[in-house]
This record gives sequence, C-alpha cells and structure tokens, in this order.
Amino acid sequence: MTSVASFMGRERSTFIRNGFDVLLQACNNARLYAERSIDFELSRVSVEIPNVSLTNGASLDDAVLFSDHTTPVSVKKIKKAFIAFTVNTNTFPIAFYSRDKWLRPVQRNWKKLRSIDWSSLARQTMEEQFGFFQQFAVIQTGRQVYLVPASKDAVGEGFTLYLDVLQWLPSYGNEEVLGIASSTTVGKLVNSVGDFVNQGVKIGMVVNNRTDGTAAVITAIESSTTLVLNSDIFVSGETYSILTADESDFLLESAFDWLLYRSVWELNFYVKEDERTQISQVLISDAWNALRSWNENLLVQATDDFDLD
Repeated sequence: MTSVASFMGRERSTFIRNGFDVLLQACNNARLYAERSIDFELSRVSVEIPNVSLTNGASLDDAVLFSDHTTPVSVKKIKKAFIAFTVNTNTFPIAFYSRDKWLRPVQRNWKKLRSIDWSSLARQTMEEQFGFFQQFAVIQTGRQVYLVPASKDAVGEGFTLYLDVLQWLPSYGNEEVLGIASSTTVGKLVNSVGDFVNQGVKIGMVVNNRTDGTAAVITAIESSTTLVLNSDIFVSGETYSILTADESDFLLESAFDWLLYRSVWELNFYVKEDERTQISQVLISDAWNALRSWNENLLVQATDDFDLD
C-alpha cells in the first residue's frame, strides 16, 4: 500500500475516507481479480473436514488445514478427494464429481432397467446390492459435499473427508488490532498494555480512532506500547483499531509489479478525477501475461500426467 501511494505521489493518509481505507480496498480488489481469473498452483493445499454426516454431508466452510487440523481454509475449488475406510487407517483417493455430472450416468442406468423385484431389493444391504468395494465418490452441490454410497460399514459414522483444494488467499488487512489509549500524548498512540511489535503493526499502517472516527498513519514504532502518528488524534480513553496485512502470500512475493499496477488502476475508481493517476494498459497487460505464464510453468512442473506410448 505504501508503494501504491508513492507511485501516485500521495501521502498514505489521504486515502482514508470517513474512516474507510480505500487504498486497502483497492489492493484487495486487485488480489481478488487475479484469484477469480487464475487457478494458482501455489494456492493448492490439503484440507480435512471432520465429522461428515452420512445423511447430510458437510459444508466446505468447515474445512481446516490437514497439517495442523485447526486453521480454517476458504475453499475455492476441489481438486482431489480421499477417504479412510474403517478397515484401514490409510487414506485412499476416490472420485469427485459435481452433483449434475454424477446424476447423468445414474439416470442412464435407471432408464435401462425393465423391472425390479422391489421386495427382494429392500432386504439387501448396500454391500449386497452394489459390492463393498464399488467406486466411492464425493459429490458437491453448492458449498455442500456428500459421500456416495453413504455406507456406515465402509467409513463409519461421522467420518473425516480429506481433500486437495485451491484456497482463496486471506484478504489483506484481515487481522484487526484493538485497544484503548492509556494516556494523552501529542502525535502518538500510547497503550501501556499494548504489544504493537508482536501484533504485526508496521510503519505505514492506518490507525482508526473508533471513538471519533478520525484516522492517522503510523510513521514510527517507538516501542511495543507507543506509536508515532502523522497527526494528533488520540486522548486517553479513546479506542483504536489497526488493520494489519498478511504480507506473506505468493502474489506479493512473485507478482508485485502486476499487483502494484492493478491496485493503482482500481484505486482510480475511488478518488476524484483530478486525483487519479493515469497508468498504461500495456504496462498492466505485460505484467498480467507474465503472471499467467509464471503460473502455467508451475503447473507444467507439477504435472506428471504424460503419454508413455
């Protein structure tokens, strides 16, 4: 955000409008544009969904990282599905379909049936009808996923589903630091029980005064309890909030040029016409094509499906 403000020749604080950080929103819009357009290989993670119901399935919103079993993951797209059967603790890959794709062959099979002995069929178990080791599959409809066939003997009750997915990256500024000013100090925010250093607060971030709606930019971190601001907005007892950004995603590391140009382009929609900065579409397009090419090369390196004939 500091780079975008510098590119536009403006002070960081000028992009705070009535307590709303339009620069932060522009950066998030740029990130979201890229994620909507490209399935990034570096967005792939392994997740698990615990306590899946045989009857009702489970929501993708309950997915957590497989590596730590606790960190929530916002699932964009399922790539692979795995299940652990009751007879073996190892996970096995199973098919994954959308509900419509799965229903098409089922519908075709039903059309082929001439007559059915319903009384005999009702007396059979799932395994007797279809065979215990028939192809299991995960079916997705909206944000809900189900296992078919829903065999309690195969997976148990309240089982765990394992998925390889593409995730949505966390929004920049999604962590909010909250507190109360403990004293009145000109041009500073002081919180005697604060821990700004370990909370990820950095120079250039915006501090919002939640009591009166004003905002200021951090110009220096004097200590873990004191921040130097570019304007005097706090007195003792007023509450504050600071949105800290996740500065470790691969777009910031490997596509900084495109993210910068696109953020400037997005920001122009939030400012007055005489405050806008013209940016070359050729510049944006070149950086975008380089970003797409970089991701495609990662996909090629990660793909081992090739013809051995």
